[in-house]
Amino acid sequence: MIIRFKQEFFVLPAKLLLCVLLTLPVISALQAQNTATINVKKEQHYFLFFQKEKKTDTINNAHNNVFYLLVPDTLKELLVFNSENAQIVKTKNDSLVKLNYLPGLKYEFIYEAEKKEFSTKEEIERKHNLKSGTYKTLINGTTELEPGKIRIQISHRKTLKLLHEINLFYMP
Repeated sequence: MIIRFKQEFFVLPAKLLLCVLLTLPVISALQAQNTATINVKKEQHYFLFFQKEKKTDTINNAHNNVFYLLVPDTLKELLVFNSENAQIVKTKNDSLVKLNYLPGLKYEFIYEAEKKEFSTKEEIERKHNLKSGTYKTLINGTTELEPGKIRIQISHRKTLKLLHEINLFYMP
């Protein structure tokens, strides 16, 4: 005796089996791929020094002489800002400085940390959070740079390596 089944009886399971067989390699390939991870590291090795208003190479004492100075706390004591024919002066805002054109002299703009005495063990452990200080401007001699030109050099305090130099012109 021969048993005959209708063709529709086998079509649905065959299609389902075919779909499963075709998707298995795709699923296994996706599982085998390494997922990409992005590690974010907080970098503290950058500083910013740029003009607040219109960015030009010409300044005067009336306008265009305010600059942004953004330095992380970890770098403040390591940077020295040397200027010729201009004095860098701090403002009320801790991230803005002003350039005053004063020809014939060199100036140094440095950060001086306040020396604090820590009395308790807790304060000693938290001393990196208690560190504070202020920027100061010092005269550093006379310049040979011709009047009307301003040079700002940013260097590392310990190695004296020049990190950045800006040349500007003064227009009365």
